[in-house]
Amino acid sequence: MKIRKNNIRYLEPTLFATKIPDYFEGLSKKERQNAFKEIASHHRGEYKNILDRITNELIPHLNPLHILAHFAYYDNLVIPASNRIKPSEETDYFPLDQGHIEFLQALILTMPLDKFTNSIDAGYERIILDLHEQLGGVHVSWSLSRFDQIREKTNVSLIEYFRGRTAIIRNWGDTEQVFQWLETMYSGDDGLLKRNRGITFTQLIRTIRKLLSLLEDRINDRKQILRPVICAATKEEAVKAYFKVDGVSDDQEKEGFERMMALPCDLLSLKNILALHFDRDLKSLFLITREDLDSILSEVEVCAVLNVFDQWSMVPLSLEAHKIEHFFMSNPVWSKPLIKISEEAYFWPLMHVFQSFGLEMLSSLYSSKELKNFEMNVKSQFCESKVVELFKEYFPCATVLANNYYFDRGT
Repeated sequence: MKIRKNNIRYLEPTLFATKIPDYFEGLSKKERQNAFKEIASHHRGEYKNILDRITNELIPHLNPLHILAHFAYYDNLVIPASNRIKPSEETDYFPLDQGHIEFLQALILTMPLDKFTNSIDAGYERIILDLHEQLGGVHVSWSLSRFDQIREKTNVSLIEYFRGRTAIIRNWGDTEQVFQWLETMYSGDDGLLKRNRGITFTQLIRTIRKLLSLLEDRINDRKQILRPVICAATKEEAVKAYFKVDGVSDDQEKEGFERMMALPCDLLSLKNILALHFDRDLKSLFLITREDLDSILSEVEVCAVLNVFDQWSMVPLSLEAHKIEHFFMSNPVWSKPLIKISEEAYFWPLMHVFQSFGLEMLSSLYSSKELKNFEMNVKSQFCESKVVELFKEYFPCATVLANNYYFDRGT
């Protein structure tokens, strides 16, 4: 196939070379070293103060699982991704990136179990905002009352939504392609995992896909439940709709109605108060129990899935001995994203981490000898052969050369 040159639009990039000012110009080597040490000392102290404030002042006032659920739900799933670049007209809130929430989860797992038993503090909104500012390093001027507009307009379709998130797939491509890629590469060892753990790689990957659909259904159901409250035209309608949703007794409804109507706030603020009250069990969105697995699995032994989840999970104090500064570049949460909270219950706030680090999670199920065989004989060959296959599919007239070697004369 010949391509005519005049049919191709050639674009020449415009390059701008900017000289970075040398603030250490004129300093001796010794003076430069001292300046770098002084700067490092300053940032080390500031970094330590922020971590101390997060772990000792902010998190102890709220249930850590609720904190994770809040940021995983609002910042990572519900608030539009466009807010990461520029806040919308509805809110000047910059959502935390997935990496911030992963770091927060690792930080929480350095803490003892008693930190997980605290109830929701009365200063919930203030603490969440303060924690957001410490994690994101961005000054925040925002009110949770803006959430009613976001709740009203958002339709959650996780699988498609994940595709648009920069941190979710980490340049792997379309979400479904990630599942297909993992399933194709690991399916050759289905028998091996079946013998070792009672479940195949294919079954395990499809189980994760079903859990993502379950999470999507939960979030959409939650939104529909709150819709009558959000759409209410008066304070009276909002309160009545909420108590109908919350399922309180007649006596509780009468007492609560009088108390809510007596609050000195406008309709928007009242909706916010009701929504925050509804959030008190937000962490249940990300809870996976044996009953949940029983409801979505038919051909897979639930015990086998629980066995794998045990290997993919951590408990409070699991990361007590880890260096916190290592969490930025080598976060244990990437390969063990679940928090085990009871014998058959797991908390998984960032379920889509599987799409980012499924390779590491699945590879952790091999023994060291099995993993070496997989890396050498399966993964290496698959990655090359799959690229060749795709090139031939999308460039049928091209000659695709595979398994080529070249020699660098300089070395």
